[in-house]
Amino acid sequence: MRRDLARLSGPGASNRSPFEADSLTTTLVFRFSVHAGLDDCYGQKKCVVRIAPWRSTTLDHPGALNAAVPRLIAGRSCTIENQRSRADSLFQGSSSFMAPTKTGGITVDSWSRTSAQNIYAIGDVTHRINLTPVAIREGHAFADTMFGKCPVKVDHTNIPTAVFSQPEIGTIGLTEAEARAQFSHVRIYKTDFRPIKSTMSSRDTRVLMKLVVHGITDRVLGCHIVGDAAAEIIQVVAIVVKMNATKADFDATFALHPTAAEELVTMRTPAAS
Repeated sequence: MRRDLARLSGPGASNRSPFEADSLTTTLVFRFSVHAGLDDCYGQKKCVVRIAPWRSTTLDHPGALNAAVPRLIAGRSCTIENQRSRADSLFQGSSSFMAPTKTGGITVDSWSRTSAQNIYAIGDVTHRINLTPVAIREGHAFADTMFGKCPVKVDHTNIPTAVFSQPEIGTIGLTEAEARAQFSHVRIYKTDFRPIKSTMSSRDTRVLMKLVVHGITDRVLGCHIVGDAAAEIIQVVAIVVKMNATKADFDATFALHPTAAEELVTMRTPAAS
């Protein structure tokens, strides 16, 4: 979070609020501003940072602003409104500020560069995929590109996700609907079963597994699991999906018995095509 993403009291403080965010836990709406007179505050001994109306803090030295702002807005989802060049003095004369996307995130290119050529944005502020591992990967790619002399673009396809509910849900790649919208030939493999540990304990817990396969190339386009350890299984399956593994690769893999995951390599008959 840049030091300018805050509303500062004192000389030159702006009343405009181009940044707005909704709390994830309440309906409270709060605002904070970028203002071009930020350097005026840096001559003072103390600055008061406010993310009105719900929180504020006093900084003993302006340099602490970098650390204070993320603490104040931690866990919030930020929406960026349109803004002209009020921040020109901060951003080396850029003719435009960071343009917002339709979903309210900062618009960036494949290198995470904003419309201001010397400004980059990564993580949730871009509203690409708001997940911590994605933000970490984007940060690594930025550092490698800018400081490691190793240009890296982040591939945002085939990112594994999970819902830690009961039952647990894990997913990677395309859904059946998404695959059919993109490809003319799609095969679906699906199984619904009671894992051995449920049968031995007389529990009625079941597991659902589904593979979405390209009907011509045989490439596995997606895998979806509902049941115990779904997230753990999907994390490993994500590797082979990212490597463009085929259904034949799954079929050639020996099953590990007795596990729930062995069903992924023993499904032979399509449930739909």
